[in-house]
Amino acid sequence: MADLGLDDGVKLLQRRAQILLLVLLVNALHSIVIYIMVFGEEWGFDQLTQFGWLSKSQQTLNFLYVPVTLLAALMFSLWTFRAATNAMLIVGSPLRFSPAWSVGAHFIPLVNLILPFLAMRQIWNASKGRGNDLDRNELLLTVWWGVWAGSFLIALASVISEFDWVTEPFSVRAQWMLTYLLALLELLSYPLAMLLVVKLSHIQRAYTQRADIFA
Repeated sequence: MADLGLDDGVKLLQRRAQILLLVLLVNALHSIVIYIMVFGEEWGFDQLTQFGWLSKSQQTLNFLYVPVTLLAALMFSLWTFRAATNAMLIVGSPLRFSPAWSVGAHFIPLVNLILPFLAMRQIWNASKGRGNDLDRNELLLTVWWGVWAGSFLIALASVISEFDWVTEPFSVRAQWMLTYLLALLELLSYPLAMLLVVKLSHIQRAYTQRADIFA
């Protein structure tokens, strides 16, 4: 795979993007159903949770949650690695963050709050042929990463708030506010991630098409 040319690399990226988009959609549907169940009683429409189709949907998605989540992580990693490799081929030189670092940084505590964003930013700019301006900010990337990092930190705070030694200072209302905020950020993260995958894959495909025209 590492020896693929740019044209073949972009085709591989498109295939991985299609699978990744499908997996992200399934994850999004899972989250929607789960939050309906969680907020049903709080919002006064708990009778909806008694519907057979909703209960069956939750059971099915709960069963699929772990494998689908792991598949999403795997496909995003493979997609990112290929996008970074293609970006190096576009600019014709190594990037500051290698394809391996662009993926591996997601799994290193604390580092994963900033380095994956910096790596994706250089992939984006390199894919546009900006070899001398790899640190240019892009609104979509900033919003996508802000939402993702925010949801990660809120989820962490929500988990910590469940421990006995911190439960007392947290009112029930404060814990619900954390859940509301987490739901908002999580549900926003899916369309933003899907938009990122679509746009970056399109940028690299468009670059190869322009290169073919002027070849």
